[in-house]
Amino acid sequence: MGSVTAEHLCRESNEAAQERWQWPQGAPHLPFLGFLQQRREPPAAVKGEQQGRDCFPSVLSSSIIQRDSGAESTTGRQELVTVGSRQWGHPAISSLLRVKIYDFAMYMDGKQAKESRVGKQYKGRRKAGALDAAFFQRLRSSDDVDMALMVRASRNLPIRLLAGEYERILRRRLAVVGGSPDDAALAQMVTCFREEALPESIKIGGSVRKGTVLTFTRDHEGTLCARANEHDLITVQSRPLCHAVFDLYVGDQPVSRKAKRIVGESFQRLVEGEDGQYRAPRLQLVCDGDAGVCEL
Repeated sequence: MGSVTAEHLCRESNEAAQERWQWPQGAPHLPFLGFLQQRREPPAAVKGEQQGRDCFPSVLSSSIIQRDSGAESTTGRQELVTVGSRQWGHPAISSLLRVKIYDFAMYMDGKQAKESRVGKQYKGRRKAGALDAAFFQRLRSSDDVDMALMVRASRNLPIRLLAGEYERILRRRLAVVGGSPDDAALAQMVTCFREEALPESIKIGGSVRKGTVLTFTRDHEGTLCARANEHDLITVQSRPLCHAVFDLYVGDQPVSRKAKRIVGESFQRLVEGEDGQYRAPRLQLVCDGDAGVCEL
């Protein structure tokens, strides 16, 4: 696939919306937060520089970032820092069995990034070469930069499988970031992904409907909010769980190494650029060939 802007993540024709998809027989345990999925119809609250209703916005406004408490991001604005996709398929048979699970986009508050501890530490290093693992660990666990994650399902995905994978993966990531796999906030969040708890509008049979978008936002107080399309799902309080969710995308074993690298580049441009001059990166929407079947 070629280099495209975020606005061109507007594919997946409506005619396939009723498609049912089954995991191939003998498929391995799949590593994905499949329910964090990209959208066919963005929530009305999202205001961005987008072309067409299927696109990830270049900017998230305060209306979608707003918390239940009424508090908002300091600027009410989060910038797109990367997009990517999660695919499944064995490299040996990738041309025959390469299945896209979801597309994703990550955002962060640019003003907070400039003023953050990690921003001040790494400012001026843009020409010093690739960012190291320590940078991404600090960014993942930073509590002074609000972030958001949007994911759109590329096909109908079985709810029971998604909920189980979600819990399994985040338990492991919680341990990676120094939290407890038995974090009560995770147990609380998992309940909202049960079939009976999900809005009817995002379901088809026993699956999450293709095109459903889940949006996760985290703030400096350790508040993690989840919504599906325009529906609020749950709000929990746990700094480790906030870190674990974003470890999936900027940790040592990311969904996409290319997308992770671009997060670092975008962060540097946010930190070093003038206010109002940041532009979302042009992104290569391809999945890492060697990570297609790697367990997260």
